[in-house]
Amino acid sequence: MSINPALPQFAKLLEAAGYRRETEAECKHCGAPIVWWKTHNDKPMPMEDLGNDRFQAHFDNCKKRQAEKSNGVPRAQIPRAPASSDKLLDALELMRQAIQKLELAVKERSK
Repeated sequence: MSINPALPQFAKLLEAAGYRRETEAECKHCGAPIVWWKTHNDKPMPMEDLGNDRFQAHFDNCKKRQAEKSNGVPRAQIPRAPASSDKLLDALELMRQAIQKLELAVKERSK
């Protein structure tokens, strides 16, 4: 079974895909509470507990880590999956705006 941990996933789906819940901790970059999981390849992955037994990879939401990895230029944020198809256009607009901000930041940095 293939899953995308960047999108919210139920714990049962993660477990069915071979993921194992390990320990709770704090992100060393931003201090947010995280839950460590082991992937089906036995690699550690920090996940955020979204409640209702749902989890999402913390890598995509850790702004401090992203800023460190990109030398201060924040990477575009991928909006969370919309709750319904009615919100899909809103999510696409947010993504378009994030891309524009990223392009501006890259232009400013290259000056």
